[in-house]
Amino acid sequence: MRILIVENCAPLRRLLSEFLEAHPGVEVVGEACNSAEAIGLMMSLSPDLVLMGLGMPGKDGYEATEVIKTRWPQTRVVILSDHLSDAYRQAARAVHADDYIEKRSMKTPLANVLSRVHLSSEAA
Repeated sequence: MRILIVENCAPLRRLLSEFLEAHPGVEVVGEACNSAEAIGLMMSLSPDLVLMGLGMPGKDGYEATEVIKTRWPQTRVVILSDHLSDAYRQAARAVHADDYIEKRSMKTPLANVLSRVHLSSEAA
């Protein structure tokens, strides 16, 4: 499974990358700190999964997710957020994000997402 991490916080990108790379069959193929960089990397990397932060300069994570899901509908996008509010989850659904994970407690939900994406890609 090829993963692109999109997050403006470099230490969090590093932690995510280390966590993901510890899972067999997972490869972090790229990292982006903003939406424009992420969309550029989508063209060259073709990841299976994008982990998308929300607060970034320029287009936010919702706007980037909408672009990615429109141009690359087969790519799964998981929103990573600090916000617990249902309004943020609804906004993620509105742009067709495949999942929404709160950053504060993301290890178990993220491992579950990896399992689901891996199983669905094997079935395809």
